[in-house]
Order: sequence, then structure tokens, then C-alpha cells
Amino acid sequence: MVEAQSARDALAKAIYARLFDYIVVRVNQSLPFSSSKSYIGVLDIAGFGKVPTCDFILNYMSYLLLYVL
Repeated sequence: MVEAQSARDALAKAIYARLFDYIVVRVNQSLPFSSSKSYIGVLDIAGFGKVPTCDFILNYMSYLLLYVL
């Protein structure tokens, strides 16, 4: 049972990773970076919230992304 759950989780993770990469590539292809003064950045932090020691770092990075950069 545990082995089947691990296989399921690994498959879901692989599908998510490939889908995410595909979306990022398609978005990048659709934006004319050479003639554009701005761009859309994608930050994927899903899963980091499960690690309690990362809370401060995630909050700090979110602050930087929203208010400083």
C-alpha cells in the first residue's frame, strides 16, 4: 500500500513538473523579450510551506518580490 502511494505521488509530481515547465516555455515564447521593457516572472513555491523553518524565508522573499523589486 505504501509503495503504491509513493508511486502515485511520484507520478503526480512528474506530471506537475512537466506541465509547469511546458507552461513557462509557452509563456516565454509568447512574450517578445527583446522589445519589451517588462516581463512576467513565475515563482513556484508550492510545498515549501510544509517546512516550518522556511516560513520566515518565504515571507521575506514575498515581501521583496511585492514591494522592493
